[in-house]
Amino acid sequence: VLPVLNEADEIIGIITHKDIFKALIELTGYKNEGSRIVVVTSEDRLGIIAQISKALADHQINLTHIFVNRPENVIEITLQTTGPNSKNTQQVLEDLAYKTYDIT
Repeated sequence: VLPVLNEADEIIGIITHKDIFKALIELTGYKNEGSRIVVVTSEDRLGIIAQISKALADHQINLTHIFVNRPENVIEITLQTTGPNSKNTQQVLEDLAYKTYDIT
């Protein structure tokens, strides 16, 4: 539990683990319809997100959410797109030489 303070340092509320979990679900688009694909890469370089989003846009795939996680020595980029066709999305990303998996 984390306290929420006003300008006078008075407690006006609390933030719980449930609040944080709810915010995480909203940020990742988990409740929204569509496809979720995870891109896995060990390369941390400038422009990866730009390259991915441009490739998806070039193939008329609408990207709605991006969530980046860095467990150990890899980078996992979770992408939420509109529409159920995750195979198209995976193919576009694999054509860019990214390893992917579908978590829809």
